[in-house]
Amino acid sequence: MRHFVLLALSATLVVTPRPAAGQEPAVRVDTLVSIAAVVGDSIVTMGELRQLLEVWAATEAQPVPEPGTSEYNRVVQTLLEERINGLLLYQAALRDTTLAIPDDQLRSAIDRQIEQIIAQSFEGNRAAFEQAIRENNLTVQEFRDLRTAQLRHQQMTARYIQKVAAERKPPPISDSEIRQFFEDQAGDGQLIPPSVSFEQIVVHVQPSDSALAAARARADSIMGVLRGGAEFGPIARRLSHDTATAILDGTVGYFRMGNMTRAFELAAFSMVRPGELAGPVRTPFGLHIIRLDRIRGPERQASHILIRPPMTEADNERARDRVGQMVEELKAGASMDSLRRVYGDPEEAERVGPLPRDSLPEGYREALGAAEPGTVAGPFFILQNGVIPAFAIVRLTRVEDARQATVDDYRKVIIDRLGEIKLRQELLSELRRSTYVDVRVGRSPPSR
Repeated sequence: MRHFVLLALSATLVVTPRPAAGQEPAVRVDTLVSIAAVVGDSIVTMGELRQLLEVWAATEAQPVPEPGTSEYNRVVQTLLEERINGLLLYQAALRDTTLAIPDDQLRSAIDRQIEQIIAQSFEGNRAAFEQAIRENNLTVQEFRDLRTAQLRHQQMTARYIQKVAAERKPPPISDSEIRQFFEDQAGDGQLIPPSVSFEQIVVHVQPSDSALAAARARADSIMGVLRGGAEFGPIARRLSHDTATAILDGTVGYFRMGNMTRAFELAAFSMVRPGELAGPVRTPFGLHIIRLDRIRGPERQASHILIRPPMTEADNERARDRVGQMVEELKAGASMDSLRRVYGDPEEAERVGPLPRDSLPEGYREALGAAEPGTVAGPFFILQNGVIPAFAIVRLTRVEDARQATVDDYRKVIIDRLGEIKLRQELLSELRRSTYVDVRVGRSPPSR
């Protein structure tokens, strides 16, 4: 029970304001607090470092190494370096005035976290949870404040990295780096679990005519305001239904033809001047207002505001009936390809796989869990990209047993992961050059 409290404590940010120009600080901070490192306008105290050590020991299920040993020094240096890097990124995120997390959003997230802790660690006993908090010399409000600081730190940092990634060209990754990463992570013992391949027809749930008309009227109204000179970013933050990009002023980053849904990219590539607007453009996600931000060779950077028509159970029933009729036509001898051309989503993959059988997306997993090749399953409900309601029919075409993994099985995943690692390294290198960092543990010299 103490472990989750330590995790919250480890996220505490100790910030010391800089004195005004020409003004000496009234008291030397390091005469009162033992400082492990100074990072910009923040400090990392030895107390924080001890807390990080306790969390490390709890997470690794082993005691804290004996002070003075090489293992102790290694762990301390690693934890301190991670803390410094986290502060560098967080401070950069705070300096970006386009990034903000509404307080009510944080409060709701913390409420959910606490309820989950009570359910999972205290079997639903709120009194036992509060007692554990008091045993760690905290009030419930102090615990909430610590968790809020931790969550704000995590989300601001993640959004900052996401924004930078959208604005930069991805770091180059060589084939030798991909192979080395695979060997380091997988070695010779990595197995591909049993997998399945299938063909499918996906039919989107369509909004009613009235819901679509209302959404289009709202999108037209927003377009009129933008054409009148209103700023795109604040409107995207306030009105866009795409919450993942709304916090970034609607930015979707750089993309090429073939990366986005077809109607979206046709509109984006039809524009020739940065700042130009297009829309409303209808896609399976809803209605988009698109602004061209930059052109870089065959790539475009754009921002958007999404207005999503509401869906009802009646809309679901209409789609389910349509797909049910398709199943009857299949039984009567119609081909999957012919039905797909008439009813299906032309942008959804016709043939899928191989995919691990035990980790298929929800809906597919239940339909194909123990099926044999040739089985037709459906209709069943799915959420494409987590937001687009649809129904699917699938025909299982192949089942493969477990086999030895190759680098090509994980190439895309490795490229994505290496890209994240390299981008983070680039950012930290830049921030180290522009931020005052004084590491006092191990007598490392200060750097600027």
